[in-house]
Amino acid sequence: MEKSISKEGFTLLELMVCCAVTIIALTGLLSAYVACYELNETMRNSNLAISAAQKVLEEIRSTPFLSVYANYNGYQFQVSGMPVNKNLGRVVVDNTNPNLLQVDVGVCWSQKGSRILGECSTGVGGTLVFNDANVNGKLDSPVQFTTLMSQR
Repeated sequence: MEKSISKEGFTLLELMVCCAVTIIALTGLLSAYVACYELNETMRNSNLAISAAQKVLEEIRSTPFLSVYANYNGYQFQVSGMPVNKNLGRVVVDNTNPNLLQVDVGVCWSQKGSRILGECSTGVGGTLVFNDANVNGKLDSPVQFTTLMSQR
C-alpha cells in the first residue's frame, strides 16, 4: 500500500499575497492613527489658545476705555500650557473712531514637526515671531477674536 503525499496547504505565492494585503491594511491603520494624533494635538492647542485669548479679552474689558489703546495695542502674550516661545498671542487695537475701538486678538503656535498655525514664522532660537504676510497689521490665525468696545 502506497502512502499518498498530501498536497494541501498554501503556496508561496498565496502567502506573499496575504502578507502584501496585511501590510497595506496595517499601513492604512497606522496613517489613520498618525492623523488622529495630529488632530488631537491641534485641538488641544486650539483650546489652550482660545482660553488664553479669552483671558486677554476679559483683561481688556476690565480696563478703563481711555487706557485700552495705550495698554494693549501691540501687546504680545504667551499661552500657558504650550511650550515656551513656541506660541505667540498678539493684540491690535484700532482707534480710528475714538468712541469705538476694534480689538483683534490672535494666537499662533508651532505644532510638532515644525508646522506653524497662524501668521507667524520662526525667528532666532526657534522663537515664533509675528509675520504679517498679508500686511493687514493683525495676527491672522485659526484662533482669532475681533470685538468692538464703545465708551460708556
